[in-house]
Amino acid sequence: MLIGAYDHFDRLNIFFALSHRHRLSLKLTLILNLHSLKMSLGTLYTTPEQAQGKRLMHFRFAHGRVAGLKVDLPEHYVHFQDNKKPEFLAKFPHGKIPALDGADGFRVFETSAVARYIASLAPNSTLLGSNNKEQALIDQWISVADSEIAQYINLVNQLCRGMIPYSKPVRTHHLR
Repeated sequence: MLIGAYDHFDRLNIFFALSHRHRLSLKLTLILNLHSLKMSLGTLYTTPEQAQGKRLMHFRFAHGRVAGLKVDLPEHYVHFQDNKKPEFLAKFPHGKIPALDGADGFRVFETSAVARYIASLAPNSTLLGSNNKEQALIDQWISVADSEIAQYINLVNQLCRGMIPYSKPVRTHHLR
């Protein structure tokens, strides 16, 4: 492993002596090598119960295996406690999860934004579309899922868990 690390440093020294075209090619090689070492992109704050977090966890496992991307989970995160602490709020002022604290210092929260960012780091990713029209269609369906479908899933989930009592007027309203 140490020899591999020296190899990366040698490539960095050569990087600055090359032409722009060759630098781009070498940069891609370095990115692929770093991904092959399974370096973490950062820490993903979520809970196993959170539906949005489940979407990212699926994305993390399914897409991560294909692209070689790795995202860590915090060891002892307790929601509604840790996300209200000053050190968490200093990173994420809204205190919301899911949130990604990137290894490079970049921070982003909200499911769609985190998923888009991670997908953009994957070499040869097809998850974002290959042109503006495809990207717009992908964003459209993500928005439909977030605004039109998720609210009903959450309602049914809360009813089944007994978090809210059954109410025939509420049921009738949502069936319209």
